[in-house]
Amino acid sequence: MRVLYNLVFPIVLLVSLPGYLLRMVRRGNYRRDFAQRLGRYSPDLQTRFARGEWIWVHAVSVGELLVAMKIIAERHRRHPRWNFVVSSTTSTAHALALEKRADWLVPVYTPVDLPFFVRRALDAVRPKAVILVEGEMWPNFVWTCRDRKIPVVLTNARVSPRSARRYEKFAGIARTVVGQLTAVGVQHDADKELWQKLGVAPAKVAVTGSVKYDPEGETFTA
Repeated sequence: MRVLYNLVFPIVLLVSLPGYLLRMVRRGNYRRDFAQRLGRYSPDLQTRFARGEWIWVHAVSVGELLVAMKIIAERHRRHPRWNFVVSSTTSTAHALALEKRADWLVPVYTPVDLPFFVRRALDAVRPKAVILVEGEMWPNFVWTCRDRKIPVVLTNARVSPRSARRYEKFAGIARTVVGQLTAVGVQHDADKELWQKLGVAPAKVAVTGSVKYDPEGETFTA
């Protein structure tokens, strides 16, 4: 499945590239830090990554990023010495993350899920662990982390009807990805069965509740 994915994904990427670039232009700020999508970081960031130990937290767009930031803030409150990289896919989410950057928090773009770019990004950051928020799992990113014995945890996991259909459609690839996860924290009991069907060992799935972002009270709920 890994070989098949790496044969098919570049074709899918090329076909979808025009629409993807159009959305980036509409959102704006797409040029800023664009090289990060290719696993390339500024000398300043490379120096920072080399000096510390990092936990990589991956979100997608603004909604997932807000949840990720709540998780990161709580973890940092409990463990002030921990450093975090938070990655996102959209320019809107990346811009929002940049507003929250700190000495211990570095926002980056998610690398394009091709082996060379993923390896280059992981070579630079060298994360001690990876936390995926809610559901998006890029196969090469997960596979390469596990090749390097980097624990990969999925937290606040949820499955929308659309995601469920996608997992069913690509069940073969999905199983080879989720089977590599170190642990999965699901929001509801009903979600446990799906993740087990996809290949996560029952002992690795736990109901942890929902992490919610409250923009008014800014409360952390888990």
